[in-house]
Amino acid sequence: MSQFFLILFILIFLPAVVYAQSVSYDNVALTCNDSVGILYTFQYLQKAYPFVENRADQPYAFTSNLQIFNAGKEDLEGWEIFVDYVNREILVDGGGALIADGSSLPYNATNGVNLTSSTILKTGIETAMDTSQMGATYILKGVEFGQNETSLPSNITLLDPNYECSKAVPNVTTRMIRTCCKKINSTIILTSNKYLPRYKGDVTISYDILKAYPNQYYAQVTLSNDSPTGRLDYWNLQWTWQNEEFIYSMKGATTLEQDQNACIFGKAGSSFVGVDFSTVTSCQARPTIIDLDQYKANDSAIGRIEYCCRNGTLLPSIQDPSKSKSVFQMIVYKLPPQSQNSTLITPPIDWNLTGTFNSDYKCGQPRLVEPTLYADDSVSQRTESAVMSWQVTCNVTQVPVIPKCCVSFSAYNNQSVVPCSTCACGCTSENSCNKSAEALLIPIELATVPFVNRTTKTLAWAQLNHWPVPKVLPCPDNCGVSVNWHLVSDYTDGWSARMTIFNWQGLQFADWSAAVELGDSVFSGFQKTYSFNYSTPGNNTIFVYGLNQGLSYLNGIYDNYPGIQQSVFSFTLDAQKNNVSLQDFYPKKVFFDGNECAMPDTLPLNNVGRLISSLITVLALPLVVICFGPSGYL
Repeated sequence: MSQFFLILFILIFLPAVVYAQSVSYDNVALTCNDSVGILYTFQYLQKAYPFVENRADQPYAFTSNLQIFNAGKEDLEGWEIFVDYVNREILVDGGGALIADGSSLPYNATNGVNLTSSTILKTGIETAMDTSQMGATYILKGVEFGQNETSLPSNITLLDPNYECSKAVPNVTTRMIRTCCKKINSTIILTSNKYLPRYKGDVTISYDILKAYPNQYYAQVTLSNDSPTGRLDYWNLQWTWQNEEFIYSMKGATTLEQDQNACIFGKAGSSFVGVDFSTVTSCQARPTIIDLDQYKANDSAIGRIEYCCRNGTLLPSIQDPSKSKSVFQMIVYKLPPQSQNSTLITPPIDWNLTGTFNSDYKCGQPRLVEPTLYADDSVSQRTESAVMSWQVTCNVTQVPVIPKCCVSFSAYNNQSVVPCSTCACGCTSENSCNKSAEALLIPIELATVPFVNRTTKTLAWAQLNHWPVPKVLPCPDNCGVSVNWHLVSDYTDGWSARMTIFNWQGLQFADWSAAVELGDSVFSGFQKTYSFNYSTPGNNTIFVYGLNQGLSYLNGIYDNYPGIQQSVFSFTLDAQKNNVSLQDFYPKKVFFDGNECAMPDTLPLNNVGRLISSLITVLALPLVVICFGPSGYL
């Protein structure tokens, strides 16, 4: 009878005992001595819906294991693995591994994928061979197309210039692909071996730990606009906490929501008994942080942080270096088991950065970098170091499908203006106008007239010139901001153009900026602008902004007159040296406040009957509205 109960006990509890044992890293560790080993193992493949006749397009669901193991002498932090998929894979689940560039799942991995994690892989020496601290295993799930018995990537490697990886060769028999990456001494790495080099981006974010305690830490977050021409307005910053942290207090910024219930009824409520959660800044797992307005800059409770309180504006440094940064500080509370150690800190992940009138950004995952140095205000020439620092790099994604500004062209030798394209900034389904018809040319005197008031004169202009008009008239461009580029003069040794920026909406733009990208043949002859500040940051681009504080505002529309800013650009020209065509006198791209504008499809053609002075007069008159408008700024 005793043997029966013994067997019954084994049958019941043995599976649980086996399941509880640590993951084995023998397959990757034994062949990668004194190195970092990476092993990708194919596990499972299943035909997925929908079933299709073309075998090459048939989806198959796959499951694979990705292991990384540190058998070297130094800790591995901020690591990144490249998996080079070959079967048009779509990664659905990373098993805890994150997409390095911050992309969400599902992820199109046709061209491979960079996976990362904040997990620090320690050495066998400092852990007494505790493999749970030396390695990490991730179960990857996804879909591939076209049945492939191996279902293995063509390559895997560690993306770290401090390491040299062996050639990874897929093994069809074992269904594995592995590589060993050995630490090398490289003279091109300027940072210490423990840290990753800092990357450049359109916006870089530094997450610095200023003070560290077992159950809390003081952090400073710095947003730096490193784009030569881009900007952010009313920025919103989001991230996700990894271990149920919460923001106890904040200076220099605030959160959109507090959600104290998440703390009271969550793990924080039982961990911090007696804490008044009604006063905390945010208990959200994914908070949204916003900047404070300038009136809070000297507030002793929530302000008085250098570079804070700009109402969410980040300008290019060439426009105003003092407004190219935003900084805020916060006290973050940690929960067990992280609260057992002062330096056991995990940064938030899945960062997201947006603005109200800006392109979309894609942010990577935080990378451990050399601690940031700060000037010590109490002692001259003394610097202090952050306890730890992470860097997040954000870059502008592709130009939005629907622009927020558009461009029109005109010239001294043509009486018509090539207007912004139909639906340049989008059209709604409710529009009864013609969304596919080309925009009608307009006479120059309509340049400052809102679209809704142009119809009668536009039709008369078409009739006068014997141009066809569709039965259903074209839709408007629907852009809040438009830019007119007018060719003023064209001589053998030089030429000039006028840029006029129209604001057709009620919103006023403070610290506005614009940029034009020209062709090689004419950009080299650029001399100056007369009513704008300007610089040439590169890529044949002329960056312009308000000449002084008074002209740094682009007013909104008032009494049916748009807010306007304008200036003449002058160029020299060597026609014999440069092969110049008509299109070279017009920009290839135009940007307003960092956003690329929709360009027209055609150029103004020669028309000798054109009066040169007429457009100059029409575009100059609205300046009276700017100078004496209701805002009082100009």
